[in-house]
Amino acid sequence: MERVAEAAAFLSAAEEKFSKDEDFERDARLAILLALRAVSEDLGSLDPIELAGTLPERIIGEVILLKEISTRAYSVRGEALLEASREAVEIAVSIILYRVASNQGEQP
Repeated sequence: MERVAEAAAFLSAAEEKFSKDEDFERDARLAILLALRAVSEDLGSLDPIELAGTLPERIIGEVILLKEISTRAYSVRGEALLEASREAVEIAVSIILYRVASNQGEQP
């Protein structure tokens, strides 16, 4: 989980640069890729359902942050995100929806 913590730190640094740096979009993409790779290596899977069942709450928070950064980068730049970024958002949404359904006692 050390790599996930490093990814989270990079995400935070990318977010700080959001309003001041023209390279934010590149940094956000890199952060997303780094976070996904770290989670993949640490947990051995990128399947959203598997991830939802194994991610600690703080990592769920980082995935939500990752989605927020992606959304902001997209809305500010008005450009299509890299495929990896879109996949990261889809994974984040799947995890969030799964967790909400699980918390409400519904079948995801």
